[in-house]
Amino acid sequence: MNEASQESTAVKCLGDYKEACLNLDDVAFTKQYAGAFLVHHGPFGKLNAPFSGSSTVGTEGPGTLPDRPFNPQVDFLVLEVKRRSGSSTDEPVWLGRSQDNDIVIPDESVSAVHASINESGSGVFTLQDMNSMNGTIVDDEAVPALGMGESIPLRSAARIVIGTVALSFLYAKDFRILAKRLLG
Repeated sequence: MNEASQESTAVKCLGDYKEACLNLDDVAFTKQYAGAFLVHHGPFGKLNAPFSGSSTVGTEGPGTLPDRPFNPQVDFLVLEVKRRSGSSTDEPVWLGRSQDNDIVIPDESVSAVHASINESGSGVFTLQDMNSMNGTIVDDEAVPALGMGESIPLRSAARIVIGTVALSFLYAKDFRILAKRLLG
């Protein structure tokens, strides 16, 4: 994987966005980062590693360990909902366990290519399950597998479960509000 690809799949902590959330307006923030975010509370290290002996240490920051007190700057992992550099804007954002995805979720319950998120020209995001083994859920409702139904529109603060991994979906404006409240 080249350096640009590694950067696009890198997991950041909420604290990594503090200055931008405080100093940029919604338009500038969205342009610099993404129009939407997935937020996971806790380290990926607590997830079920996909292969024995594998490590997710590269995605964990200090302070996400169980022997440390809660710190919102490092205890919320943030995944930007965007395509890798050079990808067509007409293509979906791919989510899954494989390193080839735009958003990598290193958990054994997540399929190699688990789901996709599409953004319409009007800024609405939808989620489609890609016939994954363990399914995708939005707000306690199963997302139809590809070919079995329509993709599901995502609202801000939707609770998404990919396999067994719980994430919160936030539009950029609401992500900034959350970050300012927790970090301000």
